Formats: sequence, structure tokens, C-alpha cells
Amino acid sequence: MNNHIIISGSSNIPLAKEISKILGLKLIEVKKEKFKNGEINVEILENIRNKEVFLIQTGHGFGNYNINDILNGDYNYDKCL
Repeated sequence: MNNHIIISGSSNIPLAKEISKILGLKLIEVKKEKFKNGEINVEILENIRNKEVFLIQTGHGFGNYNINDILNGDYNYDKCL
């Protein structure tokens, strides 16, 4: 499983940390920025090419925001290809 990594959305970072710890997988650091107009920018700070990525994001709390964090946030998907 050394080819597997975890990225956390903004809804439950402690959950992602606990999953990472239990599974022994690396939790990748990301930089998140929310703009005044509601747009979200997410920058993956490591190269994750050729990795199996698990993105942890719940719908709890601000469900619409959490879904948009994944769908509209710029998770730099080009780093995944």
C-alpha cells in the first residue's frame, strides 16, 4: 500500500488524520484558500502522479460547501495524471 495516499477535504480533517494513522497511509498536505466570492482554491503541495489517491470529505455540516469543495475546488488534478 505504499502507492496509496490520502488527501483531506475541509469538512473533517481530524477524521482524515485518524484514517491515515490507522491505515498507515501518508496524508498529503494541501493549501486551501476561500475567496470572498465563495470560490475555493486548493493546491496540492506534493507531486501525486502515479499514486492511488483517497479523498476524504464528508457531507456533514455545511453540506453544499463540502460538496463544492470537492467539485469546484481546484485540486490541481493535473498533478494526478
